[in-house]
Amino acid sequence: MNLQKISNSAFRIIDLCHQIASGEYSKKGEARREREIIRLIGQMQIEAEADERAQDYLDEKYRQGGDGE
Repeated sequence: MNLQKISNSAFRIIDLCHQIASGEYSKKGEARREREIIRLIGQMQIEAEADERAQDYLDEKYRQGGDGE
């Protein structure tokens, strides 16, 4: 996940938390915002894990290539 996506998701989560804390929304509106927060966090987790796997792959590929030189 690139830095821009992380920043956008983090700011969106903060915005949703502020909206919930404001008390201006019905319980249904709050629940919708809470679900959106959970979705964003899950998406960030999935993408971070994919990035970690990709980095592990690149590290392994570099290590294998570096041993033979």
